[in-house]
Amino acid sequence: MNINEKSNYEAWQIQVNDFSRLLTVRERMLFLVGFAILAPSSHNSQPWHFVITDSEIVLRPDFSRALPVSDASNRHLYFALGCALENLLVAADYYGLRFRVEYFSEGDDVARISFMDKEEHSLKDPNGHLISFIPKRLMNRTPYEKRPLAPAFLELVRRLSSSTLELRIISDEVQKNAITAALLDFRYRAFDDPSFRAELSSYKRTNITRSFLGMPGFTMGFNTPLSLIAPWMIRHMNVMKLIGKTDRKVLRENTPVFIIAGTYKDEKLDWVRSGQVAERMMLEAGRHGLAVAASALPHNPEAFANIFEPSFYPQLFFRVGYTKHTPGHSPRLAAEDVSTIISS
Repeated sequence: MNINEKSNYEAWQIQVNDFSRLLTVRERMLFLVGFAILAPSSHNSQPWHFVITDSEIVLRPDFSRALPVSDASNRHLYFALGCALENLLVAADYYGLRFRVEYFSEGDDVARISFMDKEEHSLKDPNGHLISFIPKRLMNRTPYEKRPLAPAFLELVRRLSSSTLELRIISDEVQKNAITAALLDFRYRAFDDPSFRAELSSYKRTNITRSFLGMPGFTMGFNTPLSLIAPWMIRHMNVMKLIGKTDRKVLRENTPVFIIAGTYKDEKLDWVRSGQVAERMMLEAGRHGLAVAASALPHNPEAFANIFEPSFYPQLFFRVGYTKHTPGHSPRLAAEDVSTIISS
């Protein structure tokens, strides 16, 4: 089917039970990729590619959808690939598949998922498994309620930390204010750069877009008329001068908790694993009825020098809280559009 004949939101309609109806191994592999592609990515650029054989899936970046201005180091790209990988592994676990993951620190390949057998095992209860929250996950940038988060979720977040990667829960007002100031300073500086604005505006979409990439205005809370002019405004002015005060209020007054994902090294695999842990945390947030908004933190040690110790590299920032607003999903390329199937 030609890409122009498909809905740009069709990928979100994936049905968990359809896996058992697929007859070939490659069809099932491609179905797993259908969960992977629902991961978040900077600007919704979807910079992933999957190579499928009878026994494995190889995850690679698609550098044609990289962001050379806002992500010159490709750090955001590898965050996104980590999120996609985690979705794929969550789905494989649900279907009872035995697999092994091999990571690559060099070259273009990010990970190889080798499946140990070709048979389906006993399925888990989808209502109690994270797979059911993959199609429900979305970025929710609206203001959150001030009520505290459930202790069970916060404890789960703490357990996701390891010796190489830590999720820090920030609820102290002094520290939250310091992080808010650093974030807003970074955003003001970024939007002062015409090349940054040009790149970002090229991914901004109207609410009636037919594009499979980019961010419709409704994901930012824009109505349709505003979504029509937002790309022009972003390209030609520093919009932080218009929305900075609102952003500050949302961060300081309408977000009960910040979560910072940070690592103790700052290399390709650290970024990939940051994405994996981030995606699992966001899926768990969905299971606990929480909304999440995420963004990459500045790749600049000085930006948070007065907040975190020098050995800690803050990678990803999350707002987490309760809200009744549901903004809607961003478009997606289909699994077959980002996959190569190799015949034996």
